[in-house]
Amino acid sequence: MKPIIVMMAIFSFTLPAFAGSLTADFTFEKRPPFVGLLYLNDKGETQSMNIDQKDKMFLQKVFVNQKSTEVVFENSDSINHNIFANSPKSGVKFDIGLLPPGANSKIDTAGWAEDAVVRIGCKIHPKMKTYVASISSSKQHIIEFEKKKKEYNVVLDALEGTQPVVLWMPGYDRITLEINPGETKEVELIKKKKVKGKLTLSYQ
Repeated sequence: MKPIIVMMAIFSFTLPAFAGSLTADFTFEKRPPFVGLLYLNDKGETQSMNIDQKDKMFLQKVFVNQKSTEVVFENSDSINHNIFANSPKSGVKFDIGLLPPGANSKIDTAGWAEDAVVRIGCKIHPKMKTYVASISSSKQHIIEFEKKKKEYNVVLDALEGTQPVVLWMPGYDRITLEINPGETKEVELIKKKKVKGKLTLSYQ
């Protein structure tokens, strides 16, 4: 009788990594701030940014660009503008001078502080303002707050592993924390040492 040969196949399975979503729920006691920026402080890549204006308004409340890259200011308006910044906390100060319709001007952010968010204005039109966030982040969300709306919901999708999260809002204490898959964290939103609301982060 011939011996029976039994062959065993060994299969290797790789379980998929956890991929979840980070949900941020905001509740303000009164009027919310002008804008907010929620981002991952993971040193990922963001692109350089062109900042444009029209009808005496910047086209966004916050522009996000990669640190140490050029920022290009454009003027798609029908009138002149004079873009400037003076941010002692970040050590950023510049004045690009008169920018006529259709023109553009560049500045270099290499000398800006780490994770700087700089207020930008127009010397000709004082009500114009925006912010430039010079950060390294793979995911970010600009929150367009409204004057009378007190509750907001923001979601960052397709995240894996522990995440370093940063929330910036003008005039408020910056929030920096780490959150793990399956966790929920609640933090206070503080402005000038006073609690103005709360933020609930859930990573599921």
